[in-house]
Amino acid sequence: MKKNELISQLLRRREFHEKPPVLIDVGASGAIHGTWSDIAPYSICLAFDADEREYPITEKEDSGYKKLFLFHKIITADDIEDTDFYLTKSPYCSSLLQPDHTSLAFWNFQPLFEIEKKCKLKCITLRKALQESGLNYVDWFKTDSQGTDLRLFQSLGNEIIPLIKIAEFEPGFIDAYRQEDKFDALLKWISGKSFFLDSLEVQHVHRTRADIIKKFIPSGMSPDSYSFFAKKSPAWVNALYLNTGLNYAEWDLRDSLLFLVACILREQFGMTYEFAVLMSQRYPEEQALNAIIEFAEKNIRLSFHRPFMRKVKDRLHRLIENYL
Repeated sequence: MKKNELISQLLRRREFHEKPPVLIDVGASGAIHGTWSDIAPYSICLAFDADEREYPITEKEDSGYKKLFLFHKIITADDIEDTDFYLTKSPYCSSLLQPDHTSLAFWNFQPLFEIEKKCKLKCITLRKALQESGLNYVDWFKTDSQGTDLRLFQSLGNEIIPLIKIAEFEPGFIDAYRQEDKFDALLKWISGKSFFLDSLEVQHVHRTRADIIKKFIPSGMSPDSYSFFAKKSPAWVNALYLNTGLNYAEWDLRDSLLFLVACILREQFGMTYEFAVLMSQRYPEEQALNAIIEFAEKNIRLSFHRPFMRKVKDRLHRLIENYL
């Protein structure tokens, strides 16, 4: 059975018809999270973005989700009526935090953070947004809030956080905003919680002033071409945390099955196998667990038959890195 077929089969079960997966997308500028395509038709999505220049939709029935709630309010950890919001040159850099132009001046993407307008926006907390949507739980949390990722996640509280299967963050390494939540704060806080770091994608920019680039760029070359030739340094990170599943005693069958779906989507087949075997002892009558075990076994075995392809990919990566 193929991955998408197995996932669809699982999510068509009564448990998910009665209690669909709930997905939160904070900072949904431009598009809603693309990796949800396999689960979107069975899920409820709450999407938030205060900068409507890149996200003008307020209602969309043909969204691809079972149900989609769109909020054009700024998400805050504290329950306040309104707050200052900084609209920057790039909508993807707009934030309720003021850009730190003193620190950003050393980086070539500083112009993207230039403030075009400061305005007052209505606020809403995640818990209140859930309440207005008739919900009291979250299964997948994704945020790119430009500096407030950790405090927003924390605001969900101890009742909701342990039930979350996947949590995605985009914290920074450098000082891009004043009083922002950076990656070190996330690492410190989440240590000891029921999550582990499943993937980490470091994003890089140039530690060079934009005016210096313009001064030396060859005649006729676009400034964008500079990125192909100059060294970059780490600036922020895409961090995805997967629940460990160790608190399964607090979960019902629905949460256990959805956790297995999350493990399959993340291609954590060892975890999938181990947890499905454990749940088959807890729910011996559930035939779906046998299908999951068989799927996991197949993919674990296949992983031992790809050394040649891995060597080819590694060699190609090294060649590309050396060339660039």
